[in-house]
Amino acid sequence: IEDVKYLRDNSKLIDSEIYYATFIGGIATKGEKKITGIPVGVNPGAMGLFSAKITKGRGIEQADLDDKNNIIVISENASEQLGANIDDTVNIGPNNFKVVGLFKIDQQLNITSAGGGGDMFIIPVTVASTINHSDQINRIAVHSKTVEGIDDAIAEVKTLLKTKHNANDFTVLKPTDILKTITKI
Repeated sequence: IEDVKYLRDNSKLIDSEIYYATFIGGIATKGEKKITGIPVGVNPGAMGLFSAKITKGRGIEQADLDDKNNIIVISENASEQLGANIDDTVNIGPNNFKVVGLFKIDQQLNITSAGGGGDMFIIPVTVASTINHSDQINRIAVHSKTVEGIDDAIAEVKTLLKTKHNANDFTVLKPTDILKTITKI
């Protein structure tokens, strides 16, 4: 989370609205039913990183991060598999989460799919950080202030993170890079 704050404080070329996510391991259960998946901690707005669209209830809100609410947004598939709906309790490991929303993923846009072998569960990033005992972020999405400035913004982000980390231990992609990857698969 420090990287997000660092980029906000030091970048002149990106918008201040930065979306980020962190991954934790786990199996979601409700009673005897279970489903394997990837619990993802996000900040408000970051569900779009995964092409997730709310179909019932709500998504993650700032108050959920601030209060470290044990809430979860599950896919329609997980809802069916677990027999879970809004206001039900779902467990990931020893942690109980109240279901506040259901989502659907636009498979045509989603590049995070586990090949159909798993599912995704969305929780507040602050709760994920507590579970992980770490503030490490796995995905950060920034937006250039201008379309013309995308390449300069990318260069700035690379320079800022390399300076902060004292290493080149990250990857920066722009949308066209991601699309090239998809067309090669």
